[in-house]
Amino acid sequence: MLEFGEYNLQLVEIEACRLTIGLELLPFLHKKGAKVLAVGRKEFKPEFSSVTYIREDISSQEGIDNIFNMAEKVLGGVDIFIANAGFAYYESAEKADWLRTETIFDTNVLSPIYAFHTLKKIKGNEPFQFVVTASAISFLPLPGYALYSGTKHAIQGFCEAARHELPKHQVITLIHPIATRTSFFKDNTPVPFPSQTATTVAKHYIKGIEQDKAHIFPSKLFWFIRHLSVLQPIVQKQEAHRFDVWRGKNE
Repeated sequence: MLEFGEYNLQLVEIEACRLTIGLELLPFLHKKGAKVLAVGRKEFKPEFSSVTYIREDISSQEGIDNIFNMAEKVLGGVDIFIANAGFAYYESAEKADWLRTETIFDTNVLSPIYAFHTLKKIKGNEPFQFVVTASAISFLPLPGYALYSGTKHAIQGFCEAARHELPKHQVITLIHPIATRTSFFKDNTPVPFPSQTATTVAKHYIKGIEQDKAHIFPSKLFWFIRHLSVLQPIVQKQEAHRFDVWRGKNE
């Protein structure tokens, strides 16, 4: 187990200046005594002395390499990597084109996979924990989020296979938040049911990391829905109706 007080080197990806899960994680990590390198694309000044922030594009190989190089300089290395960066399109599935598909897969899939490869190469046989925001949608794909669902299923499939190749002291943790009430949902984009706050997700994130969990489910209601297959089509039908209403007004 990588306890924050003992292994106080932490790498987190956030999007600065917006209410996000990454930003909500920072006070909890600070309280745990973690030393954090936070990454985003916008200007941001951390309020905690334990947090160093850098601007970097995590959707490219060069960006990930720069992050690990900076982590070596600032932290002396990485023990826990939290791959939290990601985004979604809310649109009809037929709207996807090659560039849009490439862009979202670069950020949501290729970036965390390359980060895992890099972390494993650096750590060798030493302990580490690789944590990925996989989303509840990796179990329950929703209308309006075809590409996003595809990315989350892809990264979950990779991590589920990779964890069985690792020794027990190298941990892959997947967290599956339901719709999180942040600026992730812009303008008049409907928030899927059920939903929760970023603070709630962050609390479960920390608890799950400390317990070396393979999967973290911040919502008990979603855990219940996931295990009752009869409920999943009902949720999808409801969201399909909401998407049809939204599409009629916006597309």
